Amino acid sequence: MLPRKFNRLFRILILILVVLFLVGCKQINKEPVKIGIVMPLSGQYSDIGDSMKEGFELALDEINDGDGISGRMIKLIYEDDRCDKEIAKGLMEKLMSKDKVVAFSGFYCEKPVKAAAKFALDHKIAIVSSGVNLGKLTEYLFSSSFPIVRESHYIAIFAKNYLNLSNIGILYDNNDRSMLAAEAFKIKFEEASGTVTIHETTADYRDAIRKIKEKDSDGIFIASDYIINIMNYLKEIGFDGEILTYSDAESKNPKYLEEIYYPNSINNEKLISSQINFKSNYMTKYGKADFNAVTADSYDALNILVYGLRKCETIEFDGGCVSSVLRKIKDYQGAGGKFTFEKNMWGFDRGFIIKTVKDGEFVNYKEI
Repeated sequence: MLPRKFNRLFRILILILVVLFLVGCKQINKEPVKIGIVMPLSGQYSDIGDSMKEGFELALDEINDGDGISGRMIKLIYEDDRCDKEIAKGLMEKLMSKDKVVAFSGFYCEKPVKAAAKFALDHKIAIVSSGVNLGKLTEYLFSSSFPIVRESHYIAIFAKNYLNLSNIGILYDNNDRSMLAAEAFKIKFEEASGTVTIHETTADYRDAIRKIKEKDSDGIFIASDYIINIMNYLKEIGFDGEILTYSDAESKNPKYLEEIYYPNSINNEKLISSQINFKSNYMTKYGKADFNAVTADSYDALNILVYGLRKCETIEFDGGCVSSVLRKIKDYQGAGGKFTFEKNMWGFDRGFIIKTVKDGEFVNYKEI
């Protein structure tokens, strides 16, 4: 038995060690990690917003079921930008200053995407958009969707080499996304020795279509939100050429798009394991098999963003750290397939599928 003096010293030593341990340990933070989701929830693109939310919510369930970020749950704060640049800017300011979000996702339309790019750069905060991919706008803005330039290249190659079209008219809306798609299509089609007969905006699409028909064009590429109106007019005047568009076709009602051709980055007949798992989990949660491509893009966007946040947890989710982590991602496998962040944009290493509409349904046509 220890002498009383040593017994007392021993107790004091234990007490000191306990106090030092408690002081030295950081209190575990169980507050949720907040991420701002800015996207169209009302107006013309509300259906797209609903599809995006499905992807975000599915990813959120899986992330939080997997312990979130070191036990801290992810909380998504949704805001409606109505595809308006100024609204998007105000919402980002509010989400960052009032709600204390650490990162952003969403941003479907091109103007909010550009606003997000500037905001990300100004505030050094990471954003992964699941909307239009305009290429690399800043080191802080990433995109999980297929680059609009590349999909335009694919559909142009398809038009020339598979449909054997020689003369094509191009119609596009007066916005960045449509103009980018139209110009990319024009460049690639002309590189393949095709001729662009008309290259005009949809401001007066009836007059432009009449010109396209008068020039004996054997096809038309439409980069427009008004594609259903344009399709109806093409049918009205008896245009018998091939009709092509970009991937936004799947956000429209297929019964008005019979026999149109468009590109898609998801080939349901050749899915990798991550895509199969996504489809299965989507069916379990929502009770349906069919989903919009932007649903898969949104699912991937949140997962990619959280991957970066987890790597930067110890430095308060620093935007520069998250950006650095995301730039190094290679062969990420998600709902949209496998891709790697390249120098100028998110790039995909798989083939592209061309789809069409038959009997009022979107169906695969040809893999490129």
